[in-house]
Amino acid sequence: MAAKISAVKKRPATAKTILPKERRPVWSARAFVEELPDVALSVAESRFGPNARVVLENYILKQSSRKTSFSAIAHSVGITKQAAHAVFQRMIRKFREVMLEDKYRMCSFRLRPEFLRPLRILSKKVRQRKTVLRQNDWNALLAKTWGISGSQLGPMEPFILEILGLRRHDFRRPALDSIIDTAADKTKTRLDMADRFIRGLLRSHHPSGLTLQQLTDAIKARSGLRRLSTDKIRVLVRSMGDVEKLGSLYRVPDRRMSRRADHYAEILRRAGKPLHYRELAHRALRFGYRGNDGQRQSVTNILVKDSRFAPVAQSGFWALATWRNLETRTITDIAFDEIKRAGQPLHEKKLYMLIRKRRSVKRRSVPRMLAQSRRFKSLGNNLWTICE
Repeated sequence: MAAKISAVKKRPATAKTILPKERRPVWSARAFVEELPDVALSVAESRFGPNARVVLENYILKQSSRKTSFSAIAHSVGITKQAAHAVFQRMIRKFREVMLEDKYRMCSFRLRPEFLRPLRILSKKVRQRKTVLRQNDWNALLAKTWGISGSQLGPMEPFILEILGLRRHDFRRPALDSIIDTAADKTKTRLDMADRFIRGLLRSHHPSGLTLQQLTDAIKARSGLRRLSTDKIRVLVRSMGDVEKLGSLYRVPDRRMSRRADHYAEILRRAGKPLHYRELAHRALRFGYRGNDGQRQSVTNILVKDSRFAPVAQSGFWALATWRNLETRTITDIAFDEIKRAGQPLHEKKLYMLIRKRRSVKRRSVPRMLAQSRRFKSLGNNLWTICE
C-alpha cells in the first residue's frame, strides 16, 4: 500500500530588516559613530520593544553629559527601576552578540557587515592590548585604529565601551587619570582603595620610592585588594599624575603645579574632550581655585593668551589645540554648509539631526538661531533655505 504523502506548506520566510538602510561599500569609523545611535535605537525597539528604546536613549545615548537615572526612566515608562536596569543589561548583551559575534537568535533584523567592520577591528585591537587601559592609551588606540580622538566620540563613547565589555572609571581626585577597564561593578571601588593605599605608602613610609613589584606585593598583602591583577596595578600607578618614575622607583614628588593654565591643560587632557569654561573652573576647584566659575572672563582671559588652547566656535567650550579634527564651526555655520550641500531647503528637524552629530545643541535652539541670522530664510512649514 502506497504511503500517503501529505504536502507540507512551507511558511513564507519573513523578510529581515537590514540596518542601516543606507548602503555603502565601505563605512569609515567616523560614519559608523554618526550612524550608530539610530541603528542602536532601531535594534532596541525591534528586539525588546518601545520601553527598551526609551531606556537606551535616555540612559546612555543622551547628548548631555548627565545620564538620566534608571529610577527616572522607570517612572516615565511605568516600570520598576530593577526592570529598567534589567532591560539595559539584556540590550547590551544582545548588542555584543549581534555586533561582535554575528548571533541573531530571535532577531527580525540584520546589520550590514561592512557597517560593523570598524567596531570589530577596534574590538580585536582592544583584546590584543588586554582589558585595562589608561585614558591616554585608549585615546592613542582610537587615534591609531579609527583616526579620531576620544573627544570626537562624544556621548557614543560609553555605549561603545559597553559593547566592547569595558567601562571608563572616573575618579574624584584630579591626580588620578581615568582608567578603561572591564565593566565589573567593584573594579572602581578597588582601584580607588588601592590609589589611597599607594599614596599613603609612598608619602608616609617610603618617600624615596618603591618598585612596581614592591607596590604590587604590598597591595596584594591587603585582604580587600588581593583580586587586583598586576596589569591593573601597573596601569593604576601610571595613571596617578602626582606619582613619578625615577629609574625603577615610583615616588610622589614635592613639586606642585603653580600656573592656572597648567591646571586647565591638565583638566582637558584628562577629560579627552572639549569642556565649557564653567566646567573648567569647577574642576579647577580641586587644584585650589577659588574664583567665580560663573564669570567667563576669569577663565577665558587665561585661555586666550595660551597657544595650548583653542575655542570651539562661540559656544564657550575650549579644547586643546593639539587635538585633531576638532569641530570649530558654529551651529549656524554647520546649518549653512548642510543646506548648501543638500542643494535644497531642509526641514529644521533634519537640520537638528545633522547638527547634533557634530555639535551639542538643543532641539528648540536651532530655529531660534536660524531666525536670528541673516544668512537663512524661512519658507514656512519649518523649512529653511540660505540667502546667497
